[in-house]
Formats: sequence, C-alpha cells, structure tokens
Amino acid sequence: MMKCLAEIIGLEKDLEVMKINLSLREDFNLLDAYALLDVKGNTTVSRSELRNALLSFKICMTDDDLNLLFSQYSIDGTVLTYSNFSDAFLP
Repeated sequence: MMKCLAEIIGLEKDLEVMKINLSLREDFNLLDAYALLDVKGNTTVSRSELRNALLSFKICMTDDDLNLLFSQYSIDGTVLTYSNFSDAFLP
C-alpha cells in the first residue's frame, strides 16, 4: 500500500513539473492549444473530437485514457470546456 501511495505522489510531482515547464515555454499557450482541439469552434470538445484532433497530430489516446481525462476534468463527463482544459494543464 505504501509503495503504491509513494508512486502516486511521485507521478503527481512529475506531472506538476511538466505543467510548469510547459507554462514557461514561449511557443505555447492554452488558448491556441484548445483551439487546435475545438475544430468546430463550438467552445466544447467531445471525446470523439479530442480523439480525432489528437490523431491528426499522430497522438493516440486509448479509451481508458479518454475516460480518465473526462472523468477527472469534465463537469458532465461528456465534453471539455476551455475552463476544464485549463484546469488540466495549469500548474
């Protein structure tokens, strides 16, 4: 049990470092990143829209990855808003 908790804490620390590093990059901002995913421009991104947008960049997400992302950050479990997206990426 303790080993599992230590691993979770380590992963969360690593994720936080990655978020900080991403936020410091001059060539990245959340609004432009979200716009790449919201291809319809309707201010929300569904699971299928996210999967298709990421596939266009040759990034593959499994169903488990999508379920985890949407269960963690989507208010209703079906779409991501810009606010949800920001919550996922801001340190």
